Amino acid sequence: VSAISIAIVASLSYYASYNALRDSVFNQLTSLRAIKAERIETYFTDLQLEAGGIAEGPMAQQAAKEFIEAFRELQDIAENPEWDAQLETFYREEFIPRLANRVEGRPSVAAHLPRAAAARYLQYQYIAANRFPVKAKQQLTQIADDNAYARTHARHHPQFRRASEKLGYYDLFIIDIETGDIVYSVAKEVDFATNLIDGPYDTSNLAELFRSIQRTPDQGVVRMIDYARYRPSHSRSQAFVAAPIFSEGKAIGVLALQISNKEIKQVMTGGEQWERDGLGKTGETILVGEDHLMRSHSRFLIEDPEAYAEAMRAFRMDEAAIERMLEFGSSIL
Repeated sequence: VSAISIAIVASLSYYASYNALRDSVFNQLTSLRAIKAERIETYFTDLQLEAGGIAEGPMAQQAAKEFIEAFRELQDIAENPEWDAQLETFYREEFIPRLANRVEGRPSVAAHLPRAAAARYLQYQYIAANRFPVKAKQQLTQIADDNAYARTHARHHPQFRRASEKLGYYDLFIIDIETGDIVYSVAKEVDFATNLIDGPYDTSNLAELFRSIQRTPDQGVVRMIDYARYRPSHSRSQAFVAAPIFSEGKAIGVLALQISNKEIKQVMTGGEQWERDGLGKTGETILVGEDHLMRSHSRFLIEDPEAYAEAMRAFRMDEAAIERMLEFGSSIL
């Protein structure tokens, strides 16, 4: 009788302790999820406030006015076959090979080269003839030519570059709201100087965001657009936030910020310190969009890419998608 009584009491104590511990862990995970969600929402709110603040500031307003005027002055610039040849070489040897590994089909140089003389001139000067390597083109401030655009770029580029670096943007654009020309870019990727209405990236999510602001350029409005594959960034998943730029009461441009995935990764992974955050050896928090696709990096892809790929194959995931995921080191989308 005593042994049976002891066994019953021990069993009840065990189950009570088990349930209490389980509830404690679930409460901890729920709290962690809420904290991550709040931090992500705060991050995107701050992005919108920063975009609106920069667009309404005197620096952006003056720069937009000068860049737009200088860009339009280049419309009649004489084309130079040597410049075109060097630009085409850059696309053929640098841009297209990297893009081809990350998209379906075979991208061509002709489909991505800008057609306008001003765009080809600027891409030659700031991309093809730029002595800095890809992903460091923003280090070039001054070119050899002395024209209104070169002087405007030398004057304003250092400030915008410092702002992008300190605030953690992947890129910062100024777009002519009337024509759709990207008249300025910090990062100097191949979208620089192209046209978002009829240029090579007129179907991108940046072009869609630009058109939404162009249709209703209300002062103080800030809009965001969700992640999509963005070819100028070698088909990486990119999202944007944008706001109109006004001068003397008239909308003259659009300021667009290309969101850095590093910032979202830092928030969602806690700097890759999952155990420190209380997630143990197998826990993670995931950001998911309305389409049920990921908007964050998986812990398991970061820790063991090959094992993660095998797990995805077991779930019959498309092999091309797995290869892209491994190539980018990202599970976004």
